[in-house]
Amino acid sequence: MPKNSKANESVLHLATKDGGTLRATVPSFIVNQLELKPGDKIRWILDGKRIIAEPQKGQE
Repeated sequence: MPKNSKANESVLHLATKDGGTLRATVPSFIVNQLELKPGDKIRWILDGKRIIAEPQKGQE
């Protein structure tokens, strides 16, 4: 877990001008722990009211 309690939170921002999608930043402690790199993908899974972000490292 991160040292800073706010480091495990992301703020959503508009991804496009029309507001159809939102963006979030992956916290650095997750990037480091999972050794994520640019180009890696994340698969989003809904589990009731929970969101699971499953890394798809280097996959297309």
